[in-house]
Amino acid sequence: MRILNLFADADGESHFREIDIECTNETPWGLKLSKRLPATAILFVEGTGTDADVLLQSPHPSPCRQYVIWLDAEYELTASDGEKRVIGVGEVVLAEDTTGKGISRNHSVRSSLTDFPELLKRYESISFADAHASILHLNPPIPCRILDIGAGTGRDAAGLVALGRSVVAVEPTEELRRGAMLLHRSPMIEWLDDSLPNLAAVRARKVEFDLVMPTAVWMHLDEAQREAARIATCGPSSYPPAKGVHQSC
Repeated sequence: MRILNLFADADGESHFREIDIECTNETPWGLKLSKRLPATAILFVEGTGTDADVLLQSPHPSPCRQYVIWLDAEYELTASDGEKRVIGVGEVVLAEDTTGKGISRNHSVRSSLTDFPELLKRYESISFADAHASILHLNPPIPCRILDIGAGTGRDAAGLVALGRSVVAVEPTEELRRGAMLLHRSPMIEWLDDSLPNLAAVRARKVEFDLVMPTAVWMHLDEAQREAARIATCGPSSYPPAKGVHQSC
């Protein structure tokens, strides 16, 4: 099981990352349990439209090391490094950023497909499995990190997360990106405002990927732009793609 972890680095910058919770203790009825995690108390928080909301929208560190579980709404969290994550109902965050710049929290977000434009609805009408049936066998084994370029409504990113992968989803169109973050709320999807061919924000993170998916965007690049994109995603020896990296057009 993977959950979201919020932590602060030595410079006080807050960041998100995914961590694994091992569930290895099998029960007679087929469930797998983690080890018992120590805790001193459980606290329920209720309230909206108060001064507390204004406070939470301002950057703040966690008051203590704590597991936070959202029970009745979805919220967008922003770490001090600028990364945003939408946390859905029932999702767990281990907050360990007790020092440094902290995070800010936006108001609850919408959750129904009926709230979104017709474009998003049409794109979502074709399932991830149907759209990518011919290349699903290229999906690397878990654990792996996938770069979804031109992520659109987030359909593919969500489908990959459902298969146990973590995804960096790149989408330059703000309306699509914001709608996708609301439609497919998952701490396993990191959303970036970036674009081909240079992928400056992706390259700045200096993260390696096991799979690169420039779905439905590759045909819009000329040869020079494609070469720049290959270098951005795979390094100088970019064609054919580096071992373990596949490009879906």
